Amino acid sequence: MALVITTSLSVIFAIAVFVYHLMLKRMKLQARRSQNEVAGTRIALTKAQDELSVIRQEAIHSSLFRSIRHMDDTCNFYTDENEANRELTSCLKVLGHHALYQHALDNHRTVDIFVDGCAIVEGKLDPQQGDIDRVIGQIEDYARFPYHIYIVIYGKTNNTTSDRITTQILNKYPAKVSLVHLPDAERNKKQ
Repeated sequence: MALVITTSLSVIFAIAVFVYHLMLKRMKLQARRSQNEVAGTRIALTKAQDELSVIRQEAIHSSLFRSIRHMDDTCNFYTDENEANRELTSCLKVLGHHALYQHALDNHRTVDIFVDGCAIVEGKLDPQQGDIDRVIGQIEDYARFPYHIYIVIYGKTNNTTSDRITTQILNKYPAKVSLVHLPDAERNKKQ
């Protein structure tokens, strides 16, 4: 009788160990599935954020172009870069953007305009070689931040200046920096 009880207990113990291992395997499988679902959700979220960022950047670019077109159509030809930047800030606000004039970044650099918490605007009025040297340094500082950078040209540039903007800025940061200007600006025709 003792042998039967011992054998029965051994069988029950073996079954319990077997069930325990099955449950453990099932829990590990569920944990792996959950991790895969979380990873898939993270990937989908990152993709959605990237798409939203692209849409936001396209909206800002369009608003910048519309704003400088409006500024050009009013024939208010600025002689002061700060005045032009203030007017651009006002135009962006009218178009529904949260635009801040002379905004300080974390590195204590001040940008001309900060738009929607995701874009830096550096405005240049009739830029010459020295202005381009400065903007190259500014862009290199700003490139460390997660913001898109727009260089807005009010007025005209010569071919050398345009070439330097393209080769030294736009080619170096193709996904990070955009140029917004009016090649057929009224300002250029009337000067």
